[in-house]
Parts: sequence; C-alpha cells; structure tokens
Amino acid sequence: MSETESNSGWISIYRSIRYHWIWQDPVKLKWWIDILLAVNHEDKKVNIGMRLIECKRGQTVMSLRNWADRWKVSKDTTRNFFELLKKDKMIITENLINTTRLTVCNYDVYQGDLRTSQTSTEREPNESQTQADPNNKGDNGNKREKPYPIPKNDIKEKIKKKESELKESIEPFIPIYGKDICNKFHLYWSEPNKSKTKLRYEMEKTWDVSRRLANWANRDKAFNTRINGTGAEPNYQKL
Repeated sequence: MSETESNSGWISIYRSIRYHWIWQDPVKLKWWIDILLAVNHEDKKVNIGMRLIECKRGQTVMSLRNWADRWKVSKDTTRNFFELLKKDKMIITENLINTTRLTVCNYDVYQGDLRTSQTSTEREPNESQTQADPNNKGDNGNKREKPYPIPKNDIKEKIKKKESELKESIEPFIPIYGKDICNKFHLYWSEPNKSKTKLRYEMEKTWDVSRRLANWANRDKAFNTRINGTGAEPNYQKL
C-alpha cells in the first residue's frame, strides 16, 4: 500500500464508543483506531517473500513485530492487546508463515454505506459517518448515528445504580407510609423493561416520588379496606 493510499479514505466512528471499555485507555484507543485505518477497504493479495496471501476487506497482513515497532512497544504487549481484542470479539488473528493476518470483526460497521465500486470522488461520507481527516469538524446535528456496542456489564451497572437511586428516594417516606407500602412501590416501579435497559419509572413522562407514593398509599388503603385488612401479604424484599 502506497503512502497516498494509506493516508486517504475515512472510517465511521460513532459517539457511543464513549461507552466502550477501550475509550477509558487513550493508548489502547489509539491502537484500535490505527487497526481500523490499517485494514483493507477492498479485497487484495499481498506478496510476502515468494508467497501471495489473500487479504480481504477488513483484513491486514502484518507481523507481530511490525505492529510492535509501529506502536513502539514490545511484542508481548502487542500480543496481549490482540488477545484482549479477541476476547471481546473485536478481531480475529491467523498465524501465517512470517506474518499474521488480522481481521476486524463487523468491519462494515466502520464503513457505513461505502461501496468499493465507487470512485474516490464519489466516496463522500453520509451524515451517519465521520471522516478520518483530522481537520474534519464533523456534524453535531447527526441524527442517524449507529450505536456502538455497549458492554452488557455497563448496562447492568447502570440499571443497578438507577434501582439504588429509586430506593434512596423512597426511604425518607418510610416513616410516613410504612415499609410495606414503600416496598411494594419500589418493587413495582423498579421493574426493568424487556431489553433490561430502563426501569419502569424511567419510562414515565413525569415523575415525582412524593406524589406517586401518596396516590399509591391511598389506593393501597382502599384495597385493604375492601378486603377488611385480612388479605395475605406477599413476602416482599425489604428496602
């Protein structure tokens, strides 16, 4: 690949990459973007010694030593980084004679609607894509941005945090309405949606704990009155 080719073109980087673990480490993030920029955007054959090696779209052929020299780190550091990416199913590597073939998983995600048959003048990024050109300021009005995969652990932690916040907002009302009513209220409104990304109370247009609890307590009182207060109570989890 010529220097002109390697410095041309673009990839899509979506804002939601900020939710990915690699965003937390500037060095690893730089290496990851370098990989995305290094792989082919179309199928090619690479000559290594006296052999021709298939290098398809989303792949690159380069030895571990070359990657290490490129990033000015040891081979072990490079190998460990690749293993980290492989565990998260971001890349696949194949050990070949004197080199390594690296494949970026789901490469098309980083190319958007790019068609390899287009000429270089036709390869204009659509509004859901970001140019690799460092002078590009991007479009903050982007409305068709594709989501970057958010790790499941991050989603679970956010749900737990929201559930804990709801619990803390209810606790001051326990002396007023009692633990039983507050527990029922908490269990109902902390139920997650089908995708496990939001709690029930987050999907309400308006939310005021004191007003909601007052209405809940009134309905609960009316219900207990109808059954004369003799109904068996479920074994609710305590706040």
